[in-house]
Amino acid sequence: MNLASINNMKSDYNPVSLAKLFAGLDCVVASDFSEMMGTGLANDSRKVKPGDLFFAVPGFVTDGKKFIPEAVSLGATGVVVQSDVSGIEGVPVIKCKDIKRTMSVVANRFFDFPSTSLHIVGVTGTNGKTTVSYLFTHIMDCCGEKYGRIGTVEYYTGKRTVNALNTTPDALELQTLLAEMRDFGMSGCVMEVSSHALEQGRCNDMEFTGAVFTNLTQDHLDYHKDMENYLKAKSILFSDLLKEDGFAIINIDDPYSGKIKSLCRGKILTFSVIGSSNRASTADIKLIDGGCKDNIRYFEVTFGNRTLSGSMPLLGRFNLSNAAAAIGTAISSGCRFDEAIEALKTSPQVPGRVERIDLGQPFEVVVDYAHTPDALKNLLTGVESSGEKILVFGCGGNRDKTKRPIMGKIAVEFADRVIITSDNPRNESPTRIINDILKGISQKEDCIVVEDRNNAISEALKKAKPDDLVIIAGKGHEDYQVVGNRRIYFSDVDVV
Repeated sequence: MNLASINNMKSDYNPVSLAKLFAGLDCVVASDFSEMMGTGLANDSRKVKPGDLFFAVPGFVTDGKKFIPEAVSLGATGVVVQSDVSGIEGVPVIKCKDIKRTMSVVANRFFDFPSTSLHIVGVTGTNGKTTVSYLFTHIMDCCGEKYGRIGTVEYYTGKRTVNALNTTPDALELQTLLAEMRDFGMSGCVMEVSSHALEQGRCNDMEFTGAVFTNLTQDHLDYHKDMENYLKAKSILFSDLLKEDGFAIINIDDPYSGKIKSLCRGKILTFSVIGSSNRASTADIKLIDGGCKDNIRYFEVTFGNRTLSGSMPLLGRFNLSNAAAAIGTAISSGCRFDEAIEALKTSPQVPGRVERIDLGQPFEVVVDYAHTPDALKNLLTGVESSGEKILVFGCGGNRDKTKRPIMGKIAVEFADRVIITSDNPRNESPTRIINDILKGISQKEDCIVVEDRNNAISEALKKAKPDDLVIIAGKGHEDYQVVGNRRIYFSDVDVV
């Protein structure tokens, strides 16, 4: 089932009157239509069913009002707009001051407040959100509790799995997914909560039982402008959306953890990986790296007065921090400490997160989503190799340009060979993006440029010798490349 078909999917819910859906909101509903019933909600005109209420949301490129005639022709029972519209006959036009805020409240009411029936955990931070979410749901599954998952890779409701278009979907789709989880009998949901979603209020009508902070490093400054605004957006989950009696799991190795703690509601549980900062001694959960052998990461973890030995089949020292976050979240969600450690031994491979590709070649190949300076450095320093490290990477277009030279400098400092290529150029010139990366590299002979990503990966594989490690970074699980306004099929894994 594709994303579009779950967004605006027809439900078995009882029709709800417009008066009830819009009660108390800053909207104008004509009295003649107040008792009209809505049987579904939609914000994609192509998916409108008879009886649906259509939200004509203004987009970054196209105004949703353009699609009102199509929605009405397909049977929309009413139209919600943010600005005046003319020429619409036969259905009520409901004008509201803030259509996205209104859509969130209406969706929550229509689906009968689904988050109140689920144990909702939000995971936020620059890096690690996806891995923490996968590890947590695996631990809880081993403890007999079924959790849905919403995040960068996919949306899993228990009933179905849907490829994700956004880390955190819009409010309408979000409430639809939560309602499906509730109705399917899931215990709860863990969801990655992006800074964009928090600032735009997509999660405002949810009740979070738990909130997890992984870290905060440079990313999305094209949107937030500076780190202060980025932190402010992330903090909303802990200061505004977390329930008073909820819990927060905080990485105190991160310099911004103190600010998050100071704003936090609920009970706080901290974690640390020994050697990552000078704050480890105060952490509630402490992990010590035991090294990696035969692609198994070993560790010792202390919680309270107990220390247990553990392992997980995941590469990368940085995954110790992700494991600590998952352990703390699982304990706070009712799982025993020893059960959590035992479950990690069978951790799943997270798609596109230090994902090993083994086709019998005499060298290692991993594909990873690292697309920020901190993530790239952690990847290059955190995955061991007895041979050379050969890196293939690029930077995305129409995104934070300041990180490009920083990532170039990191690449040549921590990799033995570097091949700079195209990522998702979007509406920028791939050559210009690559030149921005090269500005951070003083010795240009330390790298080569192969603009075509397919050819760049091929070049890396040709150069690899026995025991070398080929690292393909930036796109991870993605099975597309965005060039201009087109999405072209492209998978790093498939290319390898």
